[in-house]
Amino acid sequence: MDLQGDLSRHVLLRIRCNSGTLAARLSNRQSPAAKRRPIEAETQGEINMATKALFLVIAVSATLFGCSPAPMRSMDHTPCNEGTCFIDVSVNDCKIAVDPTERHIARPNKEAVIHWSMDMASYMAYRFAENGIAFERNPDNEFHDRGHSHFGKHFVWTDKNSLPGNYKYTVNVVRRFSGEPCPPLDPSVFND
Repeated sequence: MDLQGDLSRHVLLRIRCNSGTLAARLSNRQSPAAKRRPIEAETQGEINMATKALFLVIAVSATLFGCSPAPMRSMDHTPCNEGTCFIDVSVNDCKIAVDPTERHIARPNKEAVIHWSMDMASYMAYRFAENGIAFERNPDNEFHDRGHSHFGKHFVWTDKNSLPGNYKYTVNVVRRFSGEPCPPLDPSVFND
């Protein structure tokens, strides 16, 4: 009984405070769908806010991940025997790193496609320049069919792998939004 009395006093107080709103609602006699519209609009606003908050969290996380120190790279002397050979590129504070630092192409791997790919954390702030991968020397067109993605995440060259030797190349990266170039890196491809 006491709980019911408190509840009825609360309802009466609520009615007295909102008597104008309550009277207007009772007199208009809106349909149930019409009554839900303000709630739906409010819910849509909450969804928009949640979406914006999610994007903010993703952007901050990507920034923090991009600011973490780059892992140590080591020379991988294991020759690439497959048709496509991959080289990972990462950029941290405009310092470029590749893995492996020297890519060996096995002798029987003729017309090997060498594929440089920038990791996602780096790609958020950087991209390959138009001359993203440039070989210092290219005798008899040893490296040909240069290609890159329109958005600067990937770069490819085809290696005839007909002339053994060490071929230095330059990795050219720019900041995504300003276009400012980073200091280049000069690793190599070694044809066995």
